Amino acid sequence: MPNIVEAVIGQLENKITVDVWNGTSSTAPSLLDSTQANSESNPYIITNGAELNYVTHNSDWNITNGKYYKLVKDIYLNDTSVESWYTSDAVHKWAGGDKWFCGNFDGNGHVVYGLYCEGANQSGLFPRLYGHRNWKGQEIVIKNLGIQDSYISGGNYGAGAFVGQVTGDGDTDALTVKITIENCYADETVTVAGTRYAGGLVGLLDFKGSFSMNNCYSRVMFGGYPSGWNANETNRNGSLIGWILNEISGYTRTVSNCYVILKKADYDKGYNAVPNITDGVKDSITYTNVHAANENHSETTQHNTVT
Repeated sequence: MPNIVEAVIGQLENKITVDVWNGTSSTAPSLLDSTQANSESNPYIITNGAELNYVTHNSDWNITNGKYYKLVKDIYLNDTSVESWYTSDAVHKWAGGDKWFCGNFDGNGHVVYGLYCEGANQSGLFPRLYGHRNWKGQEIVIKNLGIQDSYISGGNYGAGAFVGQVTGDGDTDALTVKITIENCYADETVTVAGTRYAGGLVGLLDFKGSFSMNNCYSRVMFGGYPSGWNANETNRNGSLIGWILNEISGYTRTVSNCYVILKKADYDKGYNAVPNITDGVKDSITYTNVHAANENHSETTQHNTVT
């Protein structure tokens, strides 16, 4: 006689289905209350991959500028229950390149599964966060979100689980824009690779305004480097942020209360908790309580108020 408990569990598993994005659709999300204006308390509600695709992949930055969005369920961009799903010819690819997000995104404690990016110059769940000179004093936020079971392989200009490139105008007004990533993580089921500027959470940070990363962690695997990857450029990759460019001073960049766990092979390739900074400018970023450990969780480096 079959085990009754196992039989019941099997029946329940057969009934459990997830809504997997079809790889192409893009649909504008709806407001929580359609009779009221968009606000933090009345966000656009994201319920599936099509709506997430619409929000993260607009070529017109005005669409998301200053708007609030909230995720209300876990999102599956691919069916990750299939072994080696990312090698399938039918894998759903998440586009990169010149796609902008300029609003406030609350993951609401949910997880994005099955993110697959391949070869674009800005690769990540959000290809680009962009601070524009017309939005003086604005704040762009990504918070309360996890990424699991994902593969991100970028080109020459930024690959990270969350953001390929954090950038914006060089105009003085753009410097008043603040970009924040907080309470976010990518776990050990995520792989990130890039020709250069590859980071666990953010690929390239060349935004000249204020930037902060708070209460985040990365356990991503680094590997599968595409052709053209140069071992001599490993200092352009970092386990939290791949690379930081400097052109002007007088702005604030901080990373606080974050940690990373890496395999020894990734340490040997030059991945560190604190990303390398472009030579010549030393006032780029402040680290507070940022830790790095190897895969056995033994402490290897600790950084406190390092500039």
